[in-house]
Amino acid sequence: MPIQFAFDAENGILLCEFSGRLNDKGLMDYQAEAKKRAKQVKARIMILEFKNITSVDVSMAGISLIAKAAPAARGAGKPRIIVAPTELIYGKSRAFEMLAEGSRPGLRIVRSRKEAYALLNIPEPTFEPIG
Repeated sequence: MPIQFAFDAENGILLCEFSGRLNDKGLMDYQAEAKKRAKQVKARIMILEFKNITSVDVSMAGISLIAKAAPAARGAGKPRIIVAPTELIYGKSRAFEMLAEGSRPGLRIVRSRKEAYALLNIPEPTFEPIG
């Protein structure tokens, strides 16, 4: 499951774009890498986008494990948005939201990036890839 990271410095948004097959191992790998990236760029907002996912094989155990882990971007009040365009990913995201509500109170789930930007009251951000 490839993950691309990009950052909008003006608004402090770290964008994590997932593609390919979504599974438990990929989510665990994402969690570790996202912590490094969020700290590197001092992210104030995180957007996770799942629009390029080709298949989903994520278990409730995997979702629970990620929900119990410390958030990638420290700070309970930081906005976190999941872009979940399909019913399956939306449902899995809602399960995560319920399990993680204590550690991620700013988590929201939307269907498109446009909705995410509207929720944040931010016009189209300018993302630069980060390596």
